[in-house]
Amino acid sequence: AKGEWLLFVDPDDFLAPNTLSFILNKYDREDIDVIRFGVNLTEGYDLWDVPIALNDEIQFCGSTKDYVKIYEITTSFPYLIKKHVLSNIRYDEDLAIFEDLFFVYRFLLQDNMKILRISLRGYYYVQIPTSVTNLKTSTAYRKRTNAALTYMEKMIDFRQVYVKDAGIRQKIDGKNECILWGILANLRRIDNPSIREIGEFRSRYNNLRRKTSYIKSLKTTLLSSLMLLPPP
Repeated sequence: AKGEWLLFVDPDDFLAPNTLSFILNKYDREDIDVIRFGVNLTEGYDLWDVPIALNDEIQFCGSTKDYVKIYEITTSFPYLIKKHVLSNIRYDEDLAIFEDLFFVYRFLLQDNMKILRISLRGYYYVQIPTSVTNLKTSTAYRKRTNAALTYMEKMIDFRQVYVKDAGIRQKIDGKNECILWGILANLRRIDNPSIREIGEFRSRYNNLRRKTSYIKSLKTTLLSSLMLLPPP
């Protein structure tokens, strides 16, 4: 990339016409490292050429670490990011899902970074029924379970080593607990898991339990029924 600003766009998604030119003409400032703008959910491409509604307002301007304490962190889009912010950060290729979430946490939690959040909804996220995150098959549930466990293992290590602020840790812990419940929901839908697979899930989940206090608060009855953990 040769430009000053970077934007990641999934191949299935699109931007409203003139979104980037409008944002950068109005908000490109030397003291801003990241610009976060709004997203629309859609199931098709009927709106790809609809002009953007220019009714934006500034919702937040300040430290990226303060931003993490206030707002829900989701995916790497729609963030406009100055290239220097990502000088030492890349997508983790070991992650099949949640790679964008891990990526966002890593660049937002750097020191001395400033973010501007605006209400302008110029990004269109197209929901694809056949994507691995939406499919309702045993194979998809198995992939999501393994991918989410890998994300949790990486995120917990990152949190323990690099995140010292109690408020940020609390936000990350809340997000992680939601992901853990999602893991349990996917596990319950896997058809006929093998003994080896059950053993691997049990080992990985027990390891996560040892590392974190909030996982221990989860109801073990769901896990016990899946033979993933011994009964309490």
